[in-house]
Parts: sequence; structure tokens; C-alpha cells
Amino acid sequence: MKKKIAIPFLLFSVLCFGQLEHTYDNSNVSRIVLENSGEKYYIFNRAASRIEFYNADHTPWKYVPLTLPAQNFSLQVGEVSETKINPDNNIEISYSIYSSGAYQSKIVNETGAVLLAVDNCKALLCNEIVGLPNKILGANGSVYTVPGLVLEHQYVNGEVMRVALENAGEKYCVFDRAIGEVRFYHADHSFWKTIALDLPGSSYFTFMEVFSEYQVNTDDLIEIGYGYSGGALPASRIINENGEALLTADNATRLRLNHISGAQNVIFADRTPDINSPMTVVTDVYSCPELTLEQTYQGYAQRTNLENSGAKYYIERSNPETTQITVYNIDHTLWKTLAVPIETPWQSVEGVSLSENKIDADNDLDFVYTISSNTLDGGHYTSNVVHEDGTVLLSINHAYAAALSEFPGLPIKLLAQIQDGPTFDNLHYESRVYNLNGPFAVADFTKHSVRLAPVPAHDFVHVVSTATIVMWRVLDLHGRTVTNAFGSAVSTIDVRSLEPGIYILVLTDDHGLSYTQKITITR
Repeated sequence: MKKKIAIPFLLFSVLCFGQLEHTYDNSNVSRIVLENSGEKYYIFNRAASRIEFYNADHTPWKYVPLTLPAQNFSLQVGEVSETKINPDNNIEISYSIYSSGAYQSKIVNETGAVLLAVDNCKALLCNEIVGLPNKILGANGSVYTVPGLVLEHQYVNGEVMRVALENAGEKYCVFDRAIGEVRFYHADHSFWKTIALDLPGSSYFTFMEVFSEYQVNTDDLIEIGYGYSGGALPASRIINENGEALLTADNATRLRLNHISGAQNVIFADRTPDINSPMTVVTDVYSCPELTLEQTYQGYAQRTNLENSGAKYYIERSNPETTQITVYNIDHTLWKTLAVPIETPWQSVEGVSLSENKIDADNDLDFVYTISSNTLDGGHYTSNVVHEDGTVLLSINHAYAAALSEFPGLPIKLLAQIQDGPTFDNLHYESRVYNLNGPFAVADFTKHSVRLAPVPAHDFVHVVSTATIVMWRVLDLHGRTVTNAFGSAVSTIDVRSLEPGIYILVLTDDHGLSYTQKITITR
């Protein structure tokens, strides 16, 4: 049964369940739980060439020095652990560096000592499978023991992965793109079997994934999903180990196996129907084990288990200019929608997540999402937390990502990644951590004294505030921006261009906190 959320952004009451806890400047923050030391946050401090760790209360804990190139480079952290790589209770970090056209990957301990360094390797990742010893897999085909980090085997001519098949157990599989083969090896690295992947002439492989023996169907055969593009029509396929094609999805750039508790597995096929519009995506849903088409969604679809309402489909990333977020029942009938204020061509909604009681306890639906407008100056973003009745709980200007951070036994936090600056080459980054036990930033702003005059307004709205106002927006009752401006210390807002009526005024201070109030314009 469809439930329509009819008046978005009209209600701006402040619900008391979250507040800005901490801001990390010039960095992106990650939240982790170490095996012995518990909850921590860490950032990469480029200027100091180190990884810095902070306690749960954001006080400094320790840092790990890194040896980095002098020239321009990019760094990607792969693993942070105290016991997964080495049981000595020291922190171990795996990371990769790209510099001067080459990759190098390393594992270091908390003193900065290099435990393993591999040239021409994009990543060293810890592979964990329940009931099996951990292994380190290198993107160059190497397998290392844990602990000890001794080279156990070197696979060549392919990308290696490790799987646990339901019947056959631990296996290594090597995807050889050059000849279109997936070679399987036993746990001792002795050869087991080969599965050939059919590739149309002049095409190239785009991905490969082993779906295992039981996840697609229960015939005890291995199923593999793979994609190709190039000379032939782009497509993705599922085949079994005998080479039998079970599914071919034309124009599909990826196949995703989706499993949630209490529901039958499904396959998502992500398609780009028009090669001239690469931002426009549709998602086909195929049932398992029949692999018949159930539904086609406009946008990048996902499936989740809500805390009270159970399994639902939703659009995680919308096509450009889509003006609402949609949620569907397990039978694909429309359940709920939320209108979003898309303002300009090629804006899109992405990073959508849903919750019924993780953000507040009223059991209604809450949406976390980002409005993205990718432009050459670095892009423009706003992340929002919105109640299903349209109440804006939090709006974070310049946040290109916002997501709930959940760990068993710990409070849920909201982490937002911020990017702001006049040009792509002069962007400023920061991360904000919000807890869910007090008022969000909307309420934080109300700690400041804010007065608007006159009421109602005619030609101008005068703002008196203890906070420094740097941006304002006027929205109509459909949530659309009708006028806006930036300033260094806004005190007067020109509303002469507006028709008489009721509007929503959103003020933003120099810390990115927002204050919202209804205003009336008369003549």
C-alpha cells in the first residue's frame, strides 16, 4: 500500500536526538573498533606523514609514522588491526601508495616499522573467512601467511581471490583476463579446475565474481558472474562451471547478488540504457533460483531489512533530476516516497539509507541522503537527514557523504565528509561526527539568538544573530529554492522578487549549522 509523504520540507520542528560531537579538520575520518583497545577514530595527516588515532571522546591517543614519497602521491588505507595480522597487540596498518605512475603497498606496525613492502602492487588486504586462518592477499597475485607475513604462494597471470565454497571448502581462484579463464586451486595451492568465460570478439572483461555453489541455485555447481564491453554490446552473464549460460543481461555493467535474512536471494543487474547518458541507470531484479526478471527500477536499487517493516527495495542513487526518493515493498509495490529539493539540471540524489529506529525511536522512516551536483570546480553537495513527514532533522552544506556508523554494543553515530572551496585545486576537507543523543545541528543553531524583522516582511528581511550568517536560502512550500545568496556576515535579505505568500527561510552559519523559520511576504 502506497503511503505518500505529501508536504516535504514544510515541517521544521526540532527533534532532540543528535548533535555535532566533533569536527576533524583537513581530513576524512574513519571510525573503527580495535580488538583490544575498542572504539577509535583515525585520520591520515598528510602534512605530518602519519596516521593519527583518537579515543572515543576524540582526545588524541597515538599516531603511526609513515615513510612517504616526497612528490605528489595518493594513499589508501586497507586494514587497521591489533590482532588480525599479528597477535602482538600492536596496531598494524596496511596501505598503498600511488606515485610517479607506480603502486607500492606496505604493512607497518605502530612504531612505523615496515613488516612487508611489495612493489607494483595496488593493495595488500587481510582475507578473513570464518573457521579458516587469515591470509594476506596481494593485488599482484601473492598470498602471505598470517602471522609471519611469509610469501606462501605467488599466482601469475591473473587476479587472485579466496573463497569458501559450500561443498568444496577453501579455494583460491585466479581470474585471467587475457585468455578468459577462472582457474581454481585447493587450499594448498594445487590445481583443481578451470572454468572458461565466453567473450565476444573485440570485447574485454569488466568484472568477475564467484557466486559460489548455493547462492544462485542449489545444483552443487559453481556459478560465476562476469561482464564485458568493447566491440560487442556491453553485457553481463551468469554461467555455471559447465559453461552453461544461466542469465545474459544486455547493457548491464554489473551483476550484484543480494542476500538479506528472511528473503530469497535476488540478482541486481545495473544497466545504462543510453550510452550517451551514462549517469542514467536502471536496475533489473532477477529472482533466484529461476533467474527470471521480477522488476525494473529507475535508478540504482538496493534492498534492506528495516527494523520494524522488514524487507524493502529502495533507490540508493537516483537518475539526474529525479525529485523523490522511493521505497518499495518486497513484492515491488510502492510503499513510501519522500520529495527532495532538486533545483538544477544534472543534480542527483545519492547515498540514500533508511532507518526506522536507529536515528530516533518513533518507528517512522528516516532518510539519510546527499544531493550531488558534479561540476568542474569540485562539485556542490548537501547531505540531509529527513523524517518521513518531511521534517528536516539535519542539513549539512558541502557534505558529499553522510552515513550511519554502527558497531555492536556502541552508540550509533553519523559521519559526514565535507568538501568546500572555490575551485577543484583549492578544496578544503573536514569530517564531522554527530551523536544521536541530543539535538542535531538544527537545534545547535538555536542556542544562538536569532531574530527576524519585520514580521511579516515586505521588501527586506533583517537578521540579528549571535552567529555569523554566511548563506541563506528561501524555499517555497514544495521545498524548491526560489532565491539564495552567500555573504561574509549576512544581515539583510532582499525578498522584493518574491510574490506574496508563505516561504521557508534557511540560514547557515560559518560552521555549517542551519536555522530554519517560516516567513510571510506581504505587499
